[in-house]
Amino acid sequence: MKHIVRWTTLFGLAALALVCAGPAGAQSTYPPGGPATCTNTGDVNLGVMNVGDTRGASVCGPYTGFVTFTKEGQPAGGKNANADGSVPVAVSILSPTQANVDDIVTIHCGTNVLTLTGAAAQGGAAITRNVTFTLNCVNNIAVVSPTPFFPVSAFPFTSAFPASQQQQQQQQQQIIGGSAPAGGGAAAPAAAPAASTGGRVRFTGANVLRWTIVSLALVGVGSLLVLSGRRKAQPGFGT
Repeated sequence: MKHIVRWTTLFGLAALALVCAGPAGAQSTYPPGGPATCTNTGDVNLGVMNVGDTRGASVCGPYTGFVTFTKEGQPAGGKNANADGSVPVAVSILSPTQANVDDIVTIHCGTNVLTLTGAAAQGGAAITRNVTFTLNCVNNIAVVSPTPFFPVSAFPFTSAFPASQQQQQQQQQQIIGGSAPAGGGAAAPAAAPAASTGGRVRFTGANVLRWTIVSLALVGVGSLLVLSGRRKAQPGFGT
């Protein structure tokens, strides 16, 4: 009994020592100057953007705490600074007059400026950084990005026929509508009706389920008959 108490006490003291040494060991892994801070300070230019484009950047103050966004005087939301003092910024051009920078803001053709204001990581003084992007316009009309928001393959009803087949379809539609082909020639004959299937009824999943149940029932009845026959064949059965 004394040995059990002794070893229990030793294990308890060892566990307590590990628990106390854990936080100290974790703190010793940090560098003497604290976590690394971002170094790419300065303003950011996202370049020329079309409607439908999205671009982003990491803006370094280095900041601490919450950083406020303003778009040329209008509130635009804000984000908390990362541990390294940087703030992620993403700009999505939604329309010729609106963009999403965290809040939805008004934009215009040419250069647009998003301003980030927050406290410095060291000293707490206010730091201001600008993120600029240029809305691409031709004759004061915003240019839409040639990349579609959704790929063509996402729409199952999109035609994938060759050009020749598409022309034949257009001619058939013109004939049905009562108009002649664009070339002025004779109207092409109407397409022949599809061949009849002969009144055959398709074998659906419901039929498969029905016949599966019937088959299982027959197997069960057959098994009962076999067992009954074996019992009758045994000597002394029914005596």
